Amino acid sequence: MFSIRQQLTRHLFAVGTVLMGAALGAFYLVAKSELAESFDDLLRAKAYSVSSLTDQEDGKVAFDFSEDFFRYFDSESPFTCFQIWDAEGEKVFASRHYSAAELPKPNKGTASQPEFRNIHLPGGVHARVISFVFNPRAEEGREAGWDPDLIMQVSVAMTREEIDNFQASLFFVSVGCWIIFTGFLFFAARRVLRKGLSSLDQLGRQLARLDDKTLSARVVLDKQPRELTPIVDHLNELLARLEASFLRERRFNTAVAHELRTPLAELRSMAECAIEWPESREPTMDKEILDIALRMQSMMTRMLAISRGEMGNLATNLCAVEVSAQMEATWKQFVSRAEARKLKVHLNVEPSSVQVDPVFFQSILVNLFENAVDYAPVGSEILISGRRGDGSGYVLEFSNPAPMMSVQDASQIFDAFWRKEAARSDEHHSGLGLSLSRAFAIAMNWTLAVSLTDDGQIIFTLATKEG
Repeated sequence: MFSIRQQLTRHLFAVGTVLMGAALGAFYLVAKSELAESFDDLLRAKAYSVSSLTDQEDGKVAFDFSEDFFRYFDSESPFTCFQIWDAEGEKVFASRHYSAAELPKPNKGTASQPEFRNIHLPGGVHARVISFVFNPRAEEGREAGWDPDLIMQVSVAMTREEIDNFQASLFFVSVGCWIIFTGFLFFAARRVLRKGLSSLDQLGRQLARLDDKTLSARVVLDKQPRELTPIVDHLNELLARLEASFLRERRFNTAVAHELRTPLAELRSMAECAIEWPESREPTMDKEILDIALRMQSMMTRMLAISRGEMGNLATNLCAVEVSAQMEATWKQFVSRAEARKLKVHLNVEPSSVQVDPVFFQSILVNLFENAVDYAPVGSEILISGRRGDGSGYVLEFSNPAPMMSVQDASQIFDAFWRKEAARSDEHHSGLGLSLSRAFAIAMNWTLAVSLTDDGQIIFTLATKEG
């Protein structure tokens, strides 16, 4: 597992040190080049001064070097020495300093394009030399005797100790600046990243405090960066879903306990009576025990079907079913119950063929009809309609008054074991019918939804997703 902070620190450190090293390296090379060019300019100026003090007098060479000139060459640092040769290469003049040294003669260098090279003087002194051939100028007033073919050779050397030391100092200063910068960058990058990633640390601390008892908390970051906004939003949405899921699970566990408590109490009571007074055992007791067992078995079967539906493991056998005929056949089971409660039922279903699982579809219709007939107020109206939707799908709607239903109740109506009556005194309804109906609808690729109108009507909408 890698650390984002360490990875960013390494990358920033590597990029920063490389860029700084490149910048200092470029600065060093430019400065070194400028120093070398200035040094060569000074050396060229001294060589030109030597050649300019070499004159022609009636075809002979004369040197106009004063004592001040020699002192300039001998005493001024960097030390300078020169040598002059004739065309045949015979040395005709040399400076006092390093007079024993043999300076290199020019090969092809001219006054306009002299030759430069690095040499070592006696004693291992590092020097730079300039060499070129030239034609001595005529002495003033004797231009008539000037020989244009008279060629002389000159080489002027100047020690490099000062410039080499300066360049070395410049190099070490550059390296030192680079080392100082890299050290500063290392600590600065860690500090900047620590501050920049503080939101991630805060996010981690808040998530570490979450458990099943604190799912109602939400992630809130101080100075939340834009990049973390979608992550925080999705985390809060996930927490909301988890909270709702845990609440449903708690309600489910409580509901299961309530639903099983009554039949188990009945079974226990019957068993205790049979043990205590076996001679007074009533003939109907076995039938009552069987009814309780069948009711519990039905509950377990429905719970198992809901669980399979939530996991997507309900197998379906789809085939074409004529909706209006199926609706009318199913409704006949509830006609007498609707008449007993004086309900006015309006069944308006357009004939159409849809792909459904007949068993699942029948179960959904029974649950929705039963829900409307048993919970609609006495003497109210029930509206049941079926039509083709805008996208060629089919839509069934079951509508009846529900004056006691709230929006919060509607949001929980598909939860297992949910019933509006908290006392759960109705033995004919377990609160699993609508949950099972939605599971069957999803398995058939249909949707089952509920909505409340402003005038207190509850509407169940069963719609196919077929296009």
